[in-house]
Amino acid sequence: MGLRVDTPNTLHTRWPQIHAVITVARIICAPLLFLLYITGQLVWTITLFLLLVFTDYLDGYLARRYKQVSKTVFRAYLDSLADFILILTMFLGFTLTQVYPAWVLLLLSGLYLQFILTSGRQKPHYDPVGKYTGLFLFALIVVTLLFPHPLVYAVLTFSILGFAIVAIASRIISLAQSTD
Repeated sequence: MGLRVDTPNTLHTRWPQIHAVITVARIICAPLLFLLYITGQLVWTITLFLLLVFTDYLDGYLARRYKQVSKTVFRAYLDSLADFILILTMFLGFTLTQVYPAWVLLLLSGLYLQFILTSGRQKPHYDPVGKYTGLFLFALIVVTLLFPHPLVYAVLTFSILGFAIVAIASRIISLAQSTD
């Protein structure tokens, strides 16, 4: 008996299970991430957060590589839900430690809610700006963790507000154009 090596065909057929495991693992790790941040374990928080973001990237890369990009509505929403949970978890921690005001957490929740409501029961509708929202917020979280200074927080707070305004406008325009 030799060592079994997955070929592209077996990975292709097993992708839905692999995708689900990676995505659910990100969701399960969110409370640990929150706990690490709240208890001041910044190095572990950054390490775990970067690992979770990497798994999100790897998941997306493999899905595109093996042409398995969210073939079901459930898988598409599960991935965006995992991203939202990670982002919301970190911003909840930032809010509780008074890094960002509570309205930022509410604004981000509202952005995700409008994404869900305007996508409906079909696969998520990504507008030109909205598809970069997760990347923007992931980067913002890393900057917040790496540069803990009130001036940095103030600049990032205004960038969140500006990005949200642009994202909402892009969503409205994109939805209007898709109905034509």
